[in-house]
Amino acid sequence: MRDSISVLASIVLAAAGGADALAMELTSCGQVVPARERATLTADLFCEGGLAVELGARATLDLAGFAIVNTDPLGRGQGVQCPKHSCTIVGPGEIRGFHVRSEARGLEVRNVALRDGRIALDAVARARLVDVTVDGFDVAGVLARRLDAERLRVSNVTVRHGLAALSVTSLRGTDVDVVGNEGDGILARKIRATNVTVTDNTGVGIVARRLRLEGATLRDNDVLGRGADFRSAKRPRLRDVSCTRSDGPRGPWGVCTSDDQDACGLGPPSCGGFCPGDGVCVPNLASPDACRCVASAQPCGETYPVCGGTCAAGEECVVSGPVPFGVCTCTPIGVTPCGAAAAPSCAGACPTDASCVPLLTSIGGEAVLGCDCTSPGACGPSGPGSCLAGQVCAGLPGGGWFCVPAP
Repeated sequence: MRDSISVLASIVLAAAGGADALAMELTSCGQVVPARERATLTADLFCEGGLAVELGARATLDLAGFAIVNTDPLGRGQGVQCPKHSCTIVGPGEIRGFHVRSEARGLEVRNVALRDGRIALDAVARARLVDVTVDGFDVAGVLARRLDAERLRVSNVTVRHGLAALSVTSLRGTDVDVVGNEGDGILARKIRATNVTVTDNTGVGIVARRLRLEGATLRDNDVLGRGADFRSAKRPRLRDVSCTRSDGPRGPWGVCTSDDQDACGLGPPSCGGFCPGDGVCVPNLASPDACRCVASAQPCGETYPVCGGTCAAGEECVVSGPVPFGVCTCTPIGVTPCGAAAAPSCAGACPTDASCVPLLTSIGGEAVLGCDCTSPGACGPSGPGSCLAGQVCAGLPGGGWFCVPAP
C-alpha cells in the first residue's frame, strides 16, 4: 500500500513539473494566452503599436522582471487586452507606452509599473491594483467602474476630457497616493479609503459625491483655482485628515484649516481672503471692485502687481512701468528694467531705440511718479518723452504731455 502511494505521489509531482516546463513563453508581439494558462516573459518585449498581448479567460501574464514597451512614435496600439471573464497581470515588471484594457468582470494587477502613454488602465468593470505605480500619462491614469487598491501611486498625469488622474465610480483602498498631476486628482461617486495622500495636483484633489477618509493628507491642490483639496456633494466623514480647504454645494465644510476664511475676491480695499498655496490676494486691476489670487506657479506676466511668477532659467520676474499701469516682465537676473528703477533718475534698461524716462501721472487725484520706456523724442503734445535735467514728463488729464519741475 505504501509503495502504491509513493508511486502515485511521484506521478503527481512529475506531472506538475512537466506543466511548469511546458508553461507558455511570451517571445513576440500579438500572442494570445489561452484561457486559464500562465504566460511568462523571458526578455523585454518591444512592439511597434498593435496588440502586445491578449489574455484569455482567467489567464495570467507574468512579467517576470521584464517590460512590454510600445515603440510606436505616436503611441498607437491596443496594448494588453483582457476581453473575457477575469485575468491577472503580475510583476515585478513594467508596461511602458501601452495601456491595459479589460472588458472582463475582473482584472487584477500586482507589483507592476505602468508608465508613459495616453491612458494607463481602462477597466469597464472591477479592477484590483496592488503595489502598482502609474506615471507619465497624458489623458488619464486609471479608469474603472469599481477599484480596489492597495499601495497605489498615481503621478505625473496630464488630465484631459473632464477626467481625473484616477477616475472611478467607486474606490476602496489603503495606501493610495495621487500626487503631482495636471488636473483633478481623484474623481469618484463614492470613496472609502485609509492612508491617502493627495497633494500638488493643479486641479481639485478629490471630487466625490460621498467621501470617507481615515488617515489622509490633502494639501497644495487646485493652486490656480479655489484651492480645494476636496469637493464633496455630501458631508464628508473624516478621521485624522489634514487638509487646507474643502468645498461643497454651499461652500467649505468647515473641516479644513482655512475653511473659516472668506475666499479672495471680496473687496478691495481689504483683499485679505484665502488663496491656495503661496498665493496672495491682491486688487484686481481689471475689476476695481474685486480681488484676485496671484501665485508663484503663474506665468510672470499674470502676477501684477506682486510680480512673483515663473520665468525662464536665468531670468527673474520684476515690475516694469509706473504703478498702477505697470506690468510684470521677465528680465535677466541682475538687470534692472526701466519700470523697476527709482524715479526720477530712471536708470533702468529699455529695449533698443527706447529711453527710460520719469513720468508723472495722476491716479484718483494723487500724483504718481514712476519710470517707463518711451520712444526717442521730447515730451510734448504728441506723447511722453525726455525733458531737461530737473524736469519730468507729466500727463494732462485731458490728454497730452508737458515738462514740469521734478517733485
